[in-house]
Amino acid sequence: MVALANRETNSVDVKIPAKLPFGLRAKSLDFVLFMEWLNKRVDNLARSYMNKVYLARKIGRDLENVLRDSCALSITDQFWVNRSDIDMTWSKLTELKDWNEALNDVALYGNTSNLDWEKVMAGKTSLFTTKGAFSKAILGKSMLKLGGTQEREWVASVIGKALGLPVQDVTIINPSIKKARRKDGTFEKFFTFPITFPFSIDKTHNYDDTLVEINLFTSDRISLVHASELYSDSAFGEAHREGQHHRYFYDRLPNENLKRDFERVLILNWLISNHDMHGENFGCLYCPETFEITGIPPSFDHNSADFDGTIPELDVPDIVGDSIKHHGNIIAKIESGNLENALKDVKSWLTEDQKNGVRSVAAELVRLYNQLTHCPTRT
Repeated sequence: MVALANRETNSVDVKIPAKLPFGLRAKSLDFVLFMEWLNKRVDNLARSYMNKVYLARKIGRDLENVLRDSCALSITDQFWVNRSDIDMTWSKLTELKDWNEALNDVALYGNTSNLDWEKVMAGKTSLFTTKGAFSKAILGKSMLKLGGTQEREWVASVIGKALGLPVQDVTIINPSIKKARRKDGTFEKFFTFPITFPFSIDKTHNYDDTLVEINLFTSDRISLVHASELYSDSAFGEAHREGQHHRYFYDRLPNENLKRDFERVLILNWLISNHDMHGENFGCLYCPETFEITGIPPSFDHNSADFDGTIPELDVPDIVGDSIKHHGNIIAKIESGNLENALKDVKSWLTEDQKNGVRSVAAELVRLYNQLTHCPTRT
């Protein structure tokens, strides 16, 4: 036990300060601060798909019910809030959570009619702390997203892999892309993943919406802390308002290896013109046992990428421009045609204007590299 919060006395007894969640370390922890932090982690009432999940689980909108029903606070970190009236261990929670097919069907497609209540209420779930506007579900070590721009996650993955940049592994599983359409024009009822996972598909579903499977990079041995929680002070907030939050984070990384890794994340996000690099879309990996920072996560959450060559954030070109000299291997892959091959692989998922936007950023990266390394510009 790291800390014990007592509702009767409105107090918090910290047992192991070194293992407090990062968001609770910057201030003197009291009960009010703890409850504010907790409410932020489970408050997703503005998300329509989450409202359906609350309804399906019959928990209402009460924090106590959410905690009793879920226990797990996040898919990204490995601490959780346990109630004194619940007999729960980490190993038991791991067995129970995130395999509820019926509930994930509700989260993705919003269909709460004719539910099999026994199946919907089974186990525990981390869905309560998923964020973002698009419908999503958790399937073991994967996240499933549904929405009209989710194919951009896959495109970003293709480009990142082609250049050796750190990026989440993404698969498009839209039935038409998987060639699952029958001769009569209908779709297969089930998608097939590494395991068989059924989702009910009916004729009212918008088949133009793309379902993507995203491999999670966290596990019981590696956790993620977002930059906004790692630096929850007013200085980070001010840096964010000025478009300098990546610089704030970058300058505080403890060693050069971490800086190199974060530079590669920024290079990818500049290439794809991702305008959604806020403080919850980048951060650090850490060991949940020791809380030691161990690395930089791969780039993630790319459904807002425009691929139009525009500068995504004020500070990204400055950081990349100063550091591109360390990434000659990326430049070599651009010049050897890896990027062009990736743009061919994504086919019609990007327009020609969008592909030209990516090419324009790549050309600028090559120019900056040649300028810093005093290499003649190649034509």
